[in-house]
Amino acid sequence: MLTRVSSAIQAPFTDRAFRAFLQVFFGVGILYRTILVLALFVSESPPLGAARSFWSAAAILSGLAYDLVLIAVVVAVRIIWHLLRAKATEQRASGSGLAARVAFAALLLWHSVVLGSHLNLLFTMNTGFTWSMFVEFLTVLGFKDFFALLGLKDYLAMVLPQIAFILLLAAGYRFTLRMGATAAAMGGLFLTLAEATPARSAPRELVQSPHLYLLGDAWKSLTASRGRASAPVTGVNLAIDDPVFYRSKSSPEARAIRPRADANVIFIILESTAREYIFDTRKYAGGKMPMPYLWALAQKSLYFSRHFASNNSSPRSIFSIFSGLYESPETRFFSMENDLQVPHLIDLLGKGYSGFLVTPADLNWYFPRAWFKNRGFTDLEDYNRLKQLREYKAGPTPARDEFEAVAHFNARVAKMPQPFVGVYYTFVGHWPYPDIGPEHRIIQPASSRDRYVNNLYAQDQLIRQIVENLEATGRIENSIVVIVGDHGEAFYQHPGNRVHSGESYNENIASPLIIYSPKLLQPATITEPTVHADIVPTLLDALGIAYRRDRFQGESLLRAELSRKYVFTYGNENTLTAVARDLQKVQILYSTKGCRSFNLAADPAEQNLLPCETSGAQYLALQKFYNSQPGMIKGYNNYCKKNGC
Repeated sequence: MLTRVSSAIQAPFTDRAFRAFLQVFFGVGILYRTILVLALFVSESPPLGAARSFWSAAAILSGLAYDLVLIAVVVAVRIIWHLLRAKATEQRASGSGLAARVAFAALLLWHSVVLGSHLNLLFTMNTGFTWSMFVEFLTVLGFKDFFALLGLKDYLAMVLPQIAFILLLAAGYRFTLRMGATAAAMGGLFLTLAEATPARSAPRELVQSPHLYLLGDAWKSLTASRGRASAPVTGVNLAIDDPVFYRSKSSPEARAIRPRADANVIFIILESTAREYIFDTRKYAGGKMPMPYLWALAQKSLYFSRHFASNNSSPRSIFSIFSGLYESPETRFFSMENDLQVPHLIDLLGKGYSGFLVTPADLNWYFPRAWFKNRGFTDLEDYNRLKQLREYKAGPTPARDEFEAVAHFNARVAKMPQPFVGVYYTFVGHWPYPDIGPEHRIIQPASSRDRYVNNLYAQDQLIRQIVENLEATGRIENSIVVIVGDHGEAFYQHPGNRVHSGESYNENIASPLIIYSPKLLQPATITEPTVHADIVPTLLDALGIAYRRDRFQGESLLRAELSRKYVFTYGNENTLTAVARDLQKVQILYSTKGCRSFNLAADPAEQNLLPCETSGAQYLALQKFYNSQPGMIKGYNNYCKKNGC
């Protein structure tokens, strides 16, 4: 027995492949933390509000202790495995075979992917590699699109550890007592450094092992969903008609509120466009308004001054814009399911309508393409189809020239048989906000936010070209133009809040909505809270199309009075928000089991956190929506797959 135990303890250190694996694993960890410290001091803005200080760097380096703990766990597993194997065969187990070596190489690849993803996300989206991000990768991207987004440095980060593993395996270095003593000394040094570092010197996303961070976040996210009634509920009643949601229950009877008008519907969807910036003349562009044409157009339109995106990411928001429904509040993207059959606006308008979409971006990622195609909206022209247009690099993915794409869209609008649905989806507002030229600047591009503001100005020119083309061709007389931001964009208005899908503050979810139709709609400013799910029923009313109100979760904004108490929005970070008619905003942060409350009427910048009444009506409405919506929307989809919708 003692011989077997002694053999098992020695096994990890006499196994050449296992030694090589441990050396590369720890070496990659050292390289990751070195790059992280350097990036902390040279980046435009440190992630998560971290300070550029000695103690922040010390805290990050002390996190190598986590890697040593992981190595100790792996060694312990190897010893136990050796014991079990030796007992089963009653002989001394040999070193790792081919299968084990392939497994070590796969683990190193996973190690590189997790650390590389965590590092990239920290400096691009201001978040670590969370469970929701992992689910997003599986649901939205897939392996083909994932590898298409990788750059040279990403491939090097995955390939070099494999090369190092092969070289160390071939060299056959032996483990010595000196190496063991060195590892133990390093562990002691990092643990001492961790103890000496002042508390909270750096956010835990920067200090903790990315593997442990991902596992911890997965545990919190999965346990937060316990007890939810997420099983599909059979039926077609989608109305959120519990008294906790509504002041008065409306009749589901289908009726039109005006004569039928077979008008064209033109969507201009503005990528990553927040209400906070577009009409501002004080904070962001040196006294200039980023989108003056849109402001002038709003005065002639239905202008929804307190509109909210239904989600802080594109696929979920697009689903709500074209379905009149809320997405399922869970980390998996319901809107990206391949078998999604929920009715689309193109179905609801009737057989006389055809539709097309133009965008300079790639629709293979972060767009509910399968749903559009399932419902017959198949004419989708994106980066991959518009090969005749110029290309430019915009961060991880290339895009076509935005102004050439609009010219192409305008040419199609002029030729389309009426009535039709035409969608133009911008991309220039998306991170990393490329500088597209001096003619599109209203401020010197000294920072990423400056470039973003300049690109809002470019979007304003795009909108002008589309609307003026409609006017020049006379098609505006028989058209409704919907201009809406898919979600917002953040620039550290709150600590650590950058881009859009990591938080649910107003800068992330408050987006513009303007509906313009000089013949069909009278200008007005609507100050009640509205949401993306309201757009479809509003359009159906504007066009005189009868519909059952229990098929939608939004409300028509043309009806005399809204019957709901709240609008809802769900964030990728697993935060559910309810905004009441009096602008009281309550959020449940399911990933951290926290709660936030703000009075947006008195505090639109959300700087004064209020007590969260967990027994209050708004909190209870959030809980009920969170628990019931997944089953309701999935049940409706199952009904549509079986019976047709």
